[in-house]
Amino acid sequence: MFSLLLIFVEAPKMLCKLIPAVFSILWITPLPANELLIEIPLDQQVSAAPFQAPEGLQFVIEFPSLTDPGDFERFGRNVFWQDDSSGQFDFTRDNSPDFPQLQFLLTNGADDWLNFLTHNSLGRGGGPGNAESDWGFGNPDLIGNQIDLIRLVVHKLEIESYSPGPPFGDGLEWDARITWEFWGTPVPEPASLIILALSLALPRRLRCRR
Repeated sequence: MFSLLLIFVEAPKMLCKLIPAVFSILWITPLPANELLIEIPLDQQVSAAPFQAPEGLQFVIEFPSLTDPGDFERFGRNVFWQDDSSGQFDFTRDNSPDFPQLQFLLTNGADDWLNFLTHNSLGRGGGPGNAESDWGFGNPDLIGNQIDLIRLVVHKLEIESYSPGPPFGDGLEWDARITWEFWGTPVPEPASLIILALSLALPRRLRCRR
């Protein structure tokens, strides 16, 4: 009986010490630095006719819409790349309206379908598609991480005229080498934070009782 009474008396005291410890850990313990979670390299040698791209080519990620089932969204639109260009572009919440949807899709724990496409300003083009796990995102995706930015690196892009003759008309052929990089931060599990808090709180309590 005395032991049970002691537990009921001491438990609130422990909680009073444990809760501040947890919040102090959340406040003072830095999260892991932003890191490269996965990269998807792609090489494309494509001929298309009839096909024109006066504004340049776009490299986009097509994914199932979260608001309109059965439809697809295209991430990375309106960033055009001309012949003989290279460089990188960072997509974030600030400059890409589709970022929150793709961010959720990549971390929802489902093996969703992704198409990595190349197309012109009219949305014409194509590219390979696969489930996230087949692309190497994880088992099945990047669940347990927060996606902070998605970087498109264009290593090489060569665009030339292409004319297969009637009835296809004039078109283009391109040779592209790109990489999609997904940068983020692992999210600590609540259980890990509680264990860490206990490891700090208990020694303090033992010191107080001596």
